[in-house]
Amino acid sequence: MWFNGKLLKDARSGSLFLDCLDMELKGNTPEKPGYFRGPGYIKQGESGLEFKIYAKELENVDIRAMWTDPGPKAGELFRHEHYYSLFAVDNSGTRWTAGQIKPYPSHSSHPSPSSIVITGSIFELESRHEDDFVYQLNHLTIAVYESVTVPFNTTTNYLKSKGNEEPECFRTASEETEFRAAGCDFTVNMEDGVLLLSAKSAHPFPELLEARVIEALLFVLGRPVWWRESNRSTGNTSRLRLRSRIITPTPIRMKAPFYERFDSIYKNYWRLFALYLEFVVTYEQPEFHPCSAFLLSVSQASSNSAHGYALNLAVAVEGLVKHLHKDQRAKDPDYEKAVEAFKEHVASWPQLDYWANQGGPNRERLIGLTNILNQGSPQDHLYRLAKENKLIKNHVIIWKELRTQAAHSLDNPNSPQLQKLLRDIDTVIVLMYHLLFHVIGYQGPYVDFSTVGYPTRIYPPWRPQPVDSSIESVRAALANLASQVSEEEETSQNRPHP
Repeated sequence: MWFNGKLLKDARSGSLFLDCLDMELKGNTPEKPGYFRGPGYIKQGESGLEFKIYAKELENVDIRAMWTDPGPKAGELFRHEHYYSLFAVDNSGTRWTAGQIKPYPSHSSHPSPSSIVITGSIFELESRHEDDFVYQLNHLTIAVYESVTVPFNTTTNYLKSKGNEEPECFRTASEETEFRAAGCDFTVNMEDGVLLLSAKSAHPFPELLEARVIEALLFVLGRPVWWRESNRSTGNTSRLRLRSRIITPTPIRMKAPFYERFDSIYKNYWRLFALYLEFVVTYEQPEFHPCSAFLLSVSQASSNSAHGYALNLAVAVEGLVKHLHKDQRAKDPDYEKAVEAFKEHVASWPQLDYWANQGGPNRERLIGLTNILNQGSPQDHLYRLAKENKLIKNHVIIWKELRTQAAHSLDNPNSPQLQKLLRDIDTVIVLMYHLLFHVIGYQGPYVDFSTVGYPTRIYPPWRPQPVDSSIESVRAALANLASQVSEEEETSQNRPHP
């Protein structure tokens, strides 16, 4: 990719500085947009990317108005025309752009000549470059500017000893792993405390692939991380995007599906990542996939009080069920007929108009409530999945208690109510992961936080379970699982087709 290594190295170390010979900050108003133009710089500061322009030219701007009230009125939402767009050329000739900027003008402290200085912050900085050659494949590198603990491939090397000594066995860990997901070949590795996820594909990448990769990382890590660098190459065009840091609440107490130390099951770790990525990658809205939004909400709520965490978790499970089963209706025709008959009965209630005039429920409201009968409640769906051995019934019962329980006093860490609440949270975390395991089609090991000792189990529940949490038992269970899957595939292939 075209962008030089020093620029990326500086960005990853937080020391990026772009000396710009020409910068322009232009308003987004459709008619006679104001602008500032002059030399300046872009750099990484403590709060993120920031810029400064020594404006030698300005037009259609009211500095005094910008000092007093540069934004919309109090209570008014920011719109496109409230922002400015930045265009800059650094001393290497690279062109940069940024949008959604709120400028802050001031007078230069230099006595002569006096000038206007414009400062501001940048959330995303972008540059594009056209090469003289065409890339045969599409390339993408996403960088997370923080040290993230993820499992990588491990190898064992046997070295010969000297003389009659016994040969020594050395186990070396390679901080890199490769896998395939969502039509892309991924390579993941760490470089100087930066997590790098590289992908290549014969087909164009989805526009929002960076966000979907971050969602898959959220799922396997149990906490949010954010990309700070995206470097794409498609055809003969390279596109680099740099972002400011997003503050994450600490500490995050939501548990991940795996223990970080389980490096021997790295293949299942990245298989889980791949399955979730394939599940969310087709979502075309700019925001997170609804399931990822629930995961993010729970993760951030885990840094608050135990009761707030519990309530957010219980509501998230309910939201997940509603989203995942929003198109599911009752299949029994007799049930549907009974619901329609009930709706007609409600609509023909003789006293309905009287009570509606007295402030009671109106006709539309009552009929709307009866439509819920065709959808089924989240509790109904959870029990149905438990009956199908996709969930564990006791987990559903604890979720129901957690959803409806009253607030407890949480100021005493030795309180039995608090300890039970924390145990219930662990159980519902597993329920949430089981829901997502089911919808993405994952089968394999996970950490069972609903059981004291946090043993390793195999999902789905009807699969053979390890007797303890040792690595040996997990391997045995995985071998059993693989043999059963092979038998099922062979049976399916030999089954006569109609």
